[in-house]
Amino acid sequence: MVSLILFWVIFSLLVGLYYTRKGHSFAYGFFVSLFLSPLLGFLLGLFLEPNIKVIENRALQDRTMRKCPDCAELVKAEAIVCRHCGRALEPLAPEPPKEVKPPSPLEDFFKGKP
Repeated sequence: MVSLILFWVIFSLLVGLYYTRKGHSFAYGFFVSLFLSPLLGFLLGLFLEPNIKVIENRALQDRTMRKCPDCAELVKAEAIVCRHCGRALEPLAPEPPKEVKPPSPLEDFFKGKP
């Protein structure tokens, strides 16, 4: 019985992740599948339209995509020419390097370093 509940919760979590990939709320997908069933929650997710605005915003924040200044369509960040309108794109400025903090002595201790 415990293993059935565990599998139910694990598959509900996976359905929640599926909803997140489609641009919807993780909690919505998780609770729908938790209360109905993971299978029904997944089937409902299949029929939901992807939330394009959220997916685009996520890609822009990750800097994996950027908008063409001419047609406003998303193109890959490394693109030289827009695949939608053919306009030449300026190369992106390199992202500033992130500051790397030195590890604390406790981290060294738990990793087994002297």
